[in-house]
Amino acid sequence: MQKTNLKKGFTLIELLVVIGMISILSGVVYANLSSAKVKSRDAKKVSELKDLEQAVELYFQEKFMFPASAGPNGIDNLSSYYNTEDWQIINNNGVSGDFIYAISSDSKHYCLGAKTEVLSKSAVCHSTISINPAYKYRFSGPEN
Repeated sequence: MQKTNLKKGFTLIELLVVIGMISILSGVVYANLSSAKVKSRDAKKVSELKDLEQAVELYFQEKFMFPASAGPNGIDNLSSYYNTEDWQIINNNGVSGDFIYAISSDSKHYCLGAKTEVLSKSAVCHSTISINPAYKYRFSGPEN
């Protein structure tokens, strides 16, 4: 009778190959998830910017003027038009981190902007409005 030497289990090479394949696949998945997170953050900022644009337009329809850049009658006083608890634009030039608001010298035009990581929509603001180029996603109004 011949004795066979049957070993159960995997060789070291087989284990290393499987670990290498898992590492490569997890790296690919992680890279795709990172890209999706960036796009998601940008989409949220654009959505908030559109909400703020609607609030500014509603303010204009009621008061027949655009809100000032700051102050009690300014952009930080849009609570009846938009929920400003999440973020506020309150300092003198209308800048608060990820968002910016500015009005023209004649108070007939405005420009809203958001700092985005990937998305870009550079609306041309009125000639008297200067917006930092870091705010890549912009709305301006009114059209005429």
